[in-house]
Amino acid sequence: LYLNLKNGKTYRWQKVAVSFIRIANENIATCIIAKQNAFPYNRRDTFRIPVDCEGKVFWDEDEKPEVCVVKDVSHGGLGITLDETSRKLFKGLPAKVTWEETAHFDDNSSKSTRKFNVSGRIVRRQTTLENLIIVGIQMNEEPDAIRDYIQWAQVHRGLDRQDTKPSVPKGVQKQENWQLQKQLEKMAGNED
Repeated sequence: LYLNLKNGKTYRWQKVAVSFIRIANENIATCIIAKQNAFPYNRRDTFRIPVDCEGKVFWDEDEKPEVCVVKDVSHGGLGITLDETSRKLFKGLPAKVTWEETAHFDDNSSKSTRKFNVSGRIVRRQTTLENLIIVGIQMNEEPDAIRDYIQWAQVHRGLDRQDTKPSVPKGVQKQENWQLQKQLEKMAGNED
């Protein structure tokens, strides 16, 4: 059983029984009965690197590109967001995403700009409550530039982590897995 909680995370329970209980002859409650605790579920097999750069997405070679934000990239794909689109987006639709990033990619002090071009297919599409369109794209093939970028980002993220505080958007409560587990146990009544 997989559940998406209010915190946006997906949790998985193994070997569960699901029952429905009528409350006061009106409301129906769903009861999940499990002997094992839930654990976080990661639908990706690879580590994601945040990008947050403006880019362009081409749905078709002949069409005009649409502006997007490249949210993150991994060895298998990338996530983009769009404010709006003129295209009907569906799983399997081909997409080409391009963006540039300027940073200290080398050990010297001067900044340089890298250009990225990724081709793939849509594997996920979601619209948020704020009408932001989130699109997951699986790469056809991982370009060397993406592989190098991920390696560079992982090294620099590790080096910079000591000097930075993680940012948490307002209204979002950051919790560790053990805190979420305690909440789930409390909600379940901690019955065996």
